[in-house]
Amino acid sequence: MSSERREQAAPRSDGGGCACGRRGSGGGSWRLFLGFFALSLALHLLTLGCYLELRSELRRERDPDPTPSPRHGGTAAAQGSSSSARLQRLAEPTDRRQQLALLNFFLPEEKLHLEEETRHVRRNKRSKSSEGSDGPSSVKNKKKGATDKAGSRETQPAVVHLQGQGSAIQVKNDLSGGVLNDWSRIIMNPKVFKLHARSGELEVLVDGTYFIYSQVYYINFTDFASYEVVVDEKPFLQCTRSIETGKTNFNTCYTAGVCLLKARQKIAVKMVHADISINMSKHTTFFGAIRLGDAPTS
Repeated sequence: MSSERREQAAPRSDGGGCACGRRGSGGGSWRLFLGFFALSLALHLLTLGCYLELRSELRRERDPDPTPSPRHGGTAAAQGSSSSARLQRLAEPTDRRQQLALLNFFLPEEKLHLEEETRHVRRNKRSKSSEGSDGPSSVKNKKKGATDKAGSRETQPAVVHLQGQGSAIQVKNDLSGGVLNDWSRIIMNPKVFKLHARSGELEVLVDGTYFIYSQVYYINFTDFASYEVVVDEKPFLQCTRSIETGKTNFNTCYTAGVCLLKARQKIAVKMVHADISINMSKHTTFFGAIRLGDAPTS
């Protein structure tokens, strides 16, 4: 009987041991659940803190506070602050990437809002940089360039160039006083020069220093041929050609010089000898002047 009682007590003790083990395993799973919950809560709080910090940085960049300019005594402090600001700017991209990665993992809906704020800040920076490039200094430079161009146009020398109209002229029969008048205007500045077509004289309208040039194509002359460039009927330049016996009796003669002229003075090409002929072709007989600038002050 005692052995049977022992056998009956043994299973009871085994059953009680199993119940205690079950109770212990149930408490361990509850503790594990609480640990995971606390870890996830800590991660959420960390993510929320990173998000708030990043949002405050973005607001600071959007509305920067004006910083007072450093005075003479604070140059070292200003240099230190500028170096620390550079270090912060260099470290900002990595911090932002980490924060964005955390937000993308835990709070994807907050990531969209943060990306919109970053785009807005970038647009503001671009608009400020474009306004700086098109600021008052650039406007001043444009105005200065326009005035320089206008000034260069005004200081450009005025030019007149006259050419023959292609006819052959006998001096003693076709010219009055020997002055060539069969000119064709190729280019002329009307503010500086005026051509008198009947007399063949070129009038100067502005005082200044002028470069005067001319060329005449002689034909059918015997010994020599000559012409003068006259200013108010007074000789200024002269060009003479002569031929040897048995040589061809046609030749060109070119002359040029610089002269100080006053307004209303007249220039003309006057033949010296009357027993010659002139070929007034446009490529061989011409006459012109260039205003080089104002007369030098004495």
